[in-house]
Formats: sequence, C-alpha cells, structure tokens
Amino acid sequence: MLFTLNLLPLMKKLFAFFFFFFLVYLPVSAQNYQQLGKTYDRIEWDYDNVLRVASGEKYGLIDLQGNEILTPQYGSIGFFYGEYAIAELDGNQSVINQKGKVLYTNTQYEELEIFGQNLLRVRQGRKYGLITFEDKVVFPIDYRYISNVGDGFVMAAKDQSRAALFNLAGKQITDFLYQNAGGFADGLLNVATEYDKWGLIDTEGKVVIPINYELLSFFGEGLFTFSKGNKSGFMDKTGKVVFEGNYESIDGFSEGLAFARGEKFSVFIDQTGKQVIKDKFYFYEIPSIFENGSAIVQPAKKKDYLLGLIDKQGNTLLDFNYTWIESQVNGYYVGTHQDGKRTDIINAQGKIVASFQFSDNTSLSNLHSVGQNGVPLFILTTEEGVKLILVR
Repeated sequence: MLFTLNLLPLMKKLFAFFFFFFLVYLPVSAQNYQQLGKTYDRIEWDYDNVLRVASGEKYGLIDLQGNEILTPQYGSIGFFYGEYAIAELDGNQSVINQKGKVLYTNTQYEELEIFGQNLLRVRQGRKYGLITFEDKVVFPIDYRYISNVGDGFVMAAKDQSRAALFNLAGKQITDFLYQNAGGFADGLLNVATEYDKWGLIDTEGKVVIPINYELLSFFGEGLFTFSKGNKSGFMDKTGKVVFEGNYESIDGFSEGLAFARGEKFSVFIDQTGKQVIKDKFYFYEIPSIFENGSAIVQPAKKKDYLLGLIDKQGNTLLDFNYTWIESQVNGYYVGTHQDGKRTDIINAQGKIVASFQFSDNTSLSNLHSVGQNGVPLFILTTEEGVKLILVR
C-alpha cells in the first residue's frame, strides 16, 4: 500500500520554529540594532555628549552618532566636567573641550584637575589653589584641601583638621569649623563639626538647621533626610519635620516616593510618610528608586532572589525572571535572565526590546547605555571589539 504524506503542515511548523529561534534566541542581528561609527578597542562614556574611544593605547573622541571628533592620539583622556576634560600626551597635561580643541597646556604645576567652568585646581608641592584657563590665579595656592560644594562656593582647609567656606573669589565666609561637608541644595549646605554632628548653613555661613544630627543630607524634591537617636525622617529647608519614623534608613525621593528600610521590612513611602507599597516586595536595588514610573524589586517571600519591575501602584510590569537588573541613564533596563543564556534590554514599561546571547560573548557587563532618556543607545562589547549601537 502506498501512502502519501502531506508535508505542508509540518513545513509550516518547522518554518515557524526556526523563525522564532533565529529571532529570539540567536544573538541580535543587524535587523535588531544599527552600529553607529567604527569598532574600537574601548568606548567609555561619562554622562555627557561625547564618548572616549581607544584604538590600541591611544584615546580620542566620538559624538553620540558615532562620528569621530578627535582621532585617537592621547595617552589618556579624563572624565568630562561639563565641557572640559584633562588629556595627557607624553606626560604633558592639557585641557580640551568636547570638540577636541586644546584650551590650556600645563607647563608648571605638579597636578591639574578640572574644578568648574573655566577653573582648574592645581597643586604645587602640598599646596592647592585655583586658576583660570588663562593661567590667572583666582584662589591662592596655599591650601592643603579644596573641595567644590556648588553654587560658586568651596570648602578649603590650611591644615588637615578643619575647613572653612569660601566663595570662588577667595572671600572667606565662615571660620575653620567643619570636618566634612556635602553640597549645596536649595541654597543650603550640609556640614559637620564632628563625624556625627550635622546641620545646614546658608550661603552667608549662617546656621539654618542646628548642627546636632547624626546624619543630615539632601533628600530630593525640596526635603532633607535626618537621623537622630533611634529616629529618622525628613524635614523641609526651614527645619519643619515632615515625617519621622522608626526606619533604619530612608533613601531620597524620586517621582514622589522614597525607599524606607526597617529591621524586618522595606516599603515605599510618600512625602507624608504614608506607606504606599508595602508587604508585597523586598526592594533589592540600593537605592531602590522609581525611574520613569518603574522600580526594580524582589518578591518578599521568595528565596530565589529573582528580580522584576513594578509600577508605582505595586503592579508587576516585568515578571521576576532575572538574576540581576540594572537601571540605565537612557530610561531602559539591562537584565540577566535566569536561564543564564541571555541579557535583555527592557523599557520602563517592562517590555523586552532586544536580547543578546552569552554565546556571543555578551553579558550584562558588556552592555552600557549612553545618551538621552528614551533613546536606546548602548555600548556593546563583542569579540570583534566595542561598538556604539542603536537598538531598533
């Protein structure tokens, strides 16, 4: 007896299987991302509009479209501080801008650092001072320590124990009183006279919040976090306590919510101290904050330590299938799947927009985002080298 075999249904199933396999499980192909510019040995980014690239041991610059701004030629290029960075060539330091133009070349100082807009911190021997790009001294080279605290002010010390507040013209605002300081926020600076005695001063050096807190720092969204005794909470800039509770620590506000840790639980609270999301999750990321409406969390009662994403109501956006997730500056997440075979790029709504396979020498540490919020621009490390890619 002869049998006839209809292969069409089987062929359709095989086609569907291989299509799905190649689309999802093989390394991301050209149809999933576009390489911008050339492949380099290294590509580095520090939250600005340019990237440092290296060919061999020489560094240059490219823009966020992959266009080469500065051909690799320097032995090193430091982090950009605003528009400027320190570049070294044959032991000589120069200041360059984001177009690669040399603005200042060091010929006399032992150390050179970008300090602010058109300002450099320089060292001669054990003494520090500030100069302009035109080599004009604006802060005497006579201090053992100078730190930028923002809003046009510095903390400086002539010995190793106490610092005073100065403006950038060198005018002294306070006596040499402080062992530590943070940075100005809303016109106030958190300072410490001892390691556990913190308070707030204004731009005139006047004490606004008494210096008697164990911890006091800017909290975000107009508030400051404090700890005193067994109490912690947050206050406004006048010192009015908005909330006080028995939490071990409270992180800064983001999108109206802050992460609070207790001895046996962790919750998200609002600016009144109300527990908005509680009991359901242990919040894994340190600090765990909301970004673009989502946060990284781990279920409280599970012991597998897998991570996912939730929204501001506690609803699950991304299932808990990841051994690690990192938030990215461009509004995306990069996560290592529990199957150990792939790294996913995930948007703030929990949708997987691309997958990379470990078999392609790609892992969580090989993907780093760059650029603007909402633009899926990444640095991808492969066996061939390092690429700037735009995920489609």
